[in-house]
Amino acid sequence: MRLLFCFLFLCTSVWAKTGKLVFSDQAVFKVEERVYLLSDVYKLGAAFQQFRCLVPDSLLFGNVGLDKANTPELPDFSVAGGVDLQEESLYLSRVLKLIKLEVFIGKQSLDIDKNSLKDIKTDGCGVLGSYDAWPKDLKELFRLEGFWNDRFSVDSMKLSDKDVEEIKLKNPKMKGAALSKLLDEEKLKRGRDSAQSFMKTVEKQLGHEIFY
Repeated sequence: MRLLFCFLFLCTSVWAKTGKLVFSDQAVFKVEERVYLLSDVYKLGAAFQQFRCLVPDSLLFGNVGLDKANTPELPDFSVAGGVDLQEESLYLSRVLKLIKLEVFIGKQSLDIDKNSLKDIKTDGCGVLGSYDAWPKDLKELFRLEGFWNDRFSVDSMKLSDKDVEEIKLKNPKMKGAALSKLLDEEKLKRGRDSAQSFMKTVEKQLGHEIFY
């Protein structure tokens, strides 16, 4: 059944702006009731490229493995003659994780603070105009980043007075800036642990099927 399902999508062709054949479309995976095609992954990749340029220290991408440290180069799915999806299985698993997060969050009202975007440098990132004019997929990544930062960033993590006292007792020589750095490291660790726990919940609650 899976092979038949995939075959049905192999006949669809995706064309570049030049009018040349780029690749044959096919089903990659299914999340809940939606099937994601290779053309969808290709389109997302363009948004990932822009987002990584605009937000190189993205907390979200760091957690799902789409940052440059974990994925130095994004796969090129525009190669004529097709792509070996098995070779890109790690990347695709990370894309799947991000898509599941988007589906899980759904249509929650997550407002973007446009004032926070003023310091973002768009030069060399292939992004034109203001936020309102950006592609939908790129804006969605900023929405997800905002969701992630609100819950798992250092600033969002709180340590109780008891936690702080315990850290001080374990590190009696730590004072001033050194102590503040140590407390931030503990917050970062807790944020990372909370994020991993949250993603496990997301992945368990949303079913998926892989077609490669």
